[in-house]
Amino acid sequence: MAVLLSQNLINLPVLTESGEDVGRIADFEIDTDSQKISTYLVKPGRFLSGLFSGNLIIKPAQVITISQEQMIVEDNAVKVKIAAPAGQPA
Repeated sequence: MAVLLSQNLINLPVLTESGEDVGRIADFEIDTDSQKISTYLVKPGRFLSGLFSGNLIIKPAQVITISQEQMIVEDNAVKVKIAAPAGQPA
């Protein structure tokens, strides 16, 4: 079993399965009952920062792998709604 310290988690790069930059872990929340991480709070990367204000929420179930170098999440972990052209449904 590998262990990551909080200092290794904070600022860890977060990428999607397909390699898109999501951002970096800014913080995390721990469920005191289970004593496990319940939520990762991710500061959006350059691309997503214009689309979201505040931190993104990533649940442990969305994490595919995590290492000392990076966290990989499901492609659909971050959903961006693209506005449809005028007159067409979104």
